[in-house]
Amino acid sequence: MKVVFVLALAALVSAGPNRPKVADIVVKNVKWEPSPRIINGHEAVPHSLPYMVHLLFVASSSAWMCGGALISENYILTATHCGRGAERVYVTLGVHNTSAAEPTQVKQTVPGANIKLHEEYGSDSVANDIAVIRLNSPVSLTDAIQIVGLPTRADVENDYLNAVATASGWGSTDGYEFKVSDVLNYIVVRVISDRECQDAFAPVIPPKTLCTSGEHLTSVCAGDSGSPLVTDGVVIGVSAFVSTHCQARFPSGWTRVTDFLDWIADNTDVEIANK
Repeated sequence: MKVVFVLALAALVSAGPNRPKVADIVVKNVKWEPSPRIINGHEAVPHSLPYMVHLLFVASSSAWMCGGALISENYILTATHCGRGAERVYVTLGVHNTSAAEPTQVKQTVPGANIKLHEEYGSDSVANDIAVIRLNSPVSLTDAIQIVGLPTRADVENDYLNAVATASGWGSTDGYEFKVSDVLNYIVVRVISDRECQDAFAPVIPPKTLCTSGEHLTSVCAGDSGSPLVTDGVVIGVSAFVSTHCQARFPSGWTRVTDFLDWIADNTDVEIANK
């Protein structure tokens, strides 16, 4: 039986003919299509994940939502497929409820020129799906706005197998009916082996990918694209792809951050520690 996969593309907020998409592209008999959902998550304690950033990307006639992680006072880590085609991005830091005027929130409207996409990302593959956004001005750190750690160079050989990590986002809670969440949700997931991921998805998983289990019927999805996978205060993955309709028993795919430490250092003000 042919297994169908999808990118966890940014959840559409307002449709339009110019919105970026990776629909109907077939790679080795695998069809990648957008589909929104975070499955069986729990509402986070407000501001308990202070590195989380809400991102609303805007083009001429469309807008779409993603997540990101603050990695310095000046830069946000997210996914390239989130930033493609964007003319600007509305950034909100220190947010828990996107529909509320929380006093902790800090907002910036960042031009598309400040979005740095990975040069080797292609629409026919999920490889190299990583990007950074430079803020207009440095953000002041507060209890609700904090920087997440990055792996060190000593972590490059760490596959994080069986590590327990937290995934979070404001994505939809239903893969069949578009319902984004106003409040930040999270799930706790386990990192699985490349082999286990390939067994579920067929042998088409791109290099530099990390996968998490769909056990306990949990999954991330489209509005959660670009959001971080965090263990022990360190971001080890960027949300990239999931199964069709984000089926909860299937793994979720993440861009493996340890494979991009040099790229992050070259394109941000972050200094990667040796150990």
